[in-house]
Amino acid sequence: MNFIKNNNYTNTVLLTVPPRYDLIHSSCVKSEIKSFNRNLKKMVKVYQHMSVLEMDMTGNFSIHGLHLNGQGKEVLSKLRVSHTYTMLKRKIDP
Repeated sequence: MNFIKNNNYTNTVLLTVPPRYDLIHSSCVKSEIKSFNRNLKKMVKVYQHMSVLEMDMTGNFSIHGLHLNGQGKEVLSKLRVSHTYTMLKRKIDP
């Protein structure tokens, strides 16, 4: 929250924590990630200069399920660019 409040004149995009595909479905880590992402979105919602980019990259992770593969990195890059253009357009055309 300190970061958000201290940087109120800077547009900032936060990424959610990606799901862990290397763990079993009932893992407590997966539950904590979901909870963190939900809380992150709630916290940021009230700030005009902040936005959250959802990182649900199903099928774009390496074989072990922890890191993005090449295709996943490309998809994430395109999401970031698209989100940035959307933010800029919103600033120009209110």
